[in-house]
Amino acid sequence: GIIAQGYEAGGHRGNFLTQDLAAQPGTLALVPQCVDAVGDEIPVIAAGGIADGRGIAAAIMLGASAVQIGTSYLFSKESTVSSVHMAELRQASDSCTVLTNIFS
Repeated sequence: GIIAQGYEAGGHRGNFLTQDLAAQPGTLALVPQCVDAVGDEIPVIAAGGIADGRGIAAAIMLGASAVQIGTSYLFSKESTVSSVHMAELRQASDSCTVLTNIFS
């Protein structure tokens, strides 16, 4: 399959063609472009900025076969994130994403 990851993606994200965020499409713009390019033969998985059922529904309606959710997974009981990290995540907003070249 193809991961259609838009510029909204945080955490450990792919970035291949340019570091300029203004030149990168958002997830909900990218998904239908990928679906149109590959047709029904290859599944397209939406990723980036999707954190709830509304985002999942939107991605599916735009042709995605599945959705990959990253940061919101950290709130699950299976996550092993520290309590300090969890507290920071709970108060974060959409403007809190920071891109780095550091891999943890």
